Amino acid sequence: MLPLAYAPALGLLLPNWAALLIVVILATIAVCAAGLVLAKVGRNPYWALLLYFPVLGVPALWYLAYTRWPRQKA
Repeated sequence: MLPLAYAPALGLLLPNWAALLIVVILATIAVCAAGLVLAKVGRNPYWALLLYFPVLGVPALWYLAYTRWPRQKA
């Protein structure tokens, strides 16, 4: 029997497809929440799709942090 450290998701003995499903659902929830935040800030919510790609998500967050926000112009 394998130690619990080799279990796919949170120490539970889930099949691989169930662990992958949990990861996809959590990533989708995070992207939807980021889209709502971006919409409230005044940016296009489609920017949140960059979070699916870690290499593009970090520069996108830097760009968002250091550019002038549309709601500040008024």
